[in-house]
Amino acid sequence: MIKKIYSTLMESTYRKGLIIGFVGVYIFSFDSVLIHASNGGGFQAAFWRGLFMGLSLLLLFLIRNWKKNPWKTFISGGAPMWMSGVAWTFTGLIFTLGIQFGASTITLVMLSMGPLFTSLFSWLWIKEKPSPITLAACFAAVAGVMVMYLGSLSSVPTAGLILALILPVLIGFNMTNLRKNPETDRLPICMIGGFGSALVSMVFCLAKGSFVSPQMSILPLALLGLVVLPIGQIMVSSSSIYLSATQSALINSLESIWGIVHFMVIWHEVPDGNTMIGAAIVMVSIIANAVLVPLYAKFRAKRGSKAN
Repeated sequence: MIKKIYSTLMESTYRKGLIIGFVGVYIFSFDSVLIHASNGGGFQAAFWRGLFMGLSLLLLFLIRNWKKNPWKTFISGGAPMWMSGVAWTFTGLIFTLGIQFGASTITLVMLSMGPLFTSLFSWLWIKEKPSPITLAACFAAVAGVMVMYLGSLSSVPTAGLILALILPVLIGFNMTNLRKNPETDRLPICMIGGFGSALVSMVFCLAKGSFVSPQMSILPLALLGLVVLPIGQIMVSSSSIYLSATQSALINSLESIWGIVHFMVIWHEVPDGNTMIGAAIVMVSIIANAVLVPLYAKFRAKRGSKAN
């Protein structure tokens, strides 16, 4: 049985998608840690985060395309490239603002609902029906996150709630669009997301009259934008080439779990019992989905061939 599971997981396309997805979301999960280390938040953190990310990817993009006209990529990418770029822009902004408006709990809960909205979008838009196992894992992951933050859901500011409700819709749309267009270059998509986030944040920073608060440190945000986000976001976006949109979004739900682990290791913040139980539910759900989905597909294929 173990040998059968191992051989199924090692199938090249599926294995590649899992590796890219799991490694990408692990790298991406340092986002909250580095924002916390910067003592920044809101539009100021979003501006520097997006600007550094955009500049890093722009340099990489120009080096990669130095022998040809690089700007043709933005034309040939068409609407799918720009739609995902804008979706990444507002996903990051809304997450940051949800935290700023004191609605971090509901924001994280709604973030965990991204896979459910992705399954709905992929079913209606690209006719990609998710496996029953994946759907069950999505519901289990939402339940796990709710267990983690159950005690904090009682009082949520209205502004934060509205922003949090938009988040899973954006994730569902974006992951489905990426899945529908596997040939679209992920690098410029993420670059658009970075510069877009910086541009929108810049308007609010100018209105406030400040890009840096007195206690804020730019160095963690530079590390985040120049290294962590470009690698993590491109890998998360690329996993949808090899996995279903819902599976990619489900793996992305691990971001909050890894964030808890980082805070435990770096700042020695020990979570309570509910947080540990909820995190375990999320982790088991996602790992079980990764193992069982290909086995279920093989079982159905065998049963279909016997019926014929």
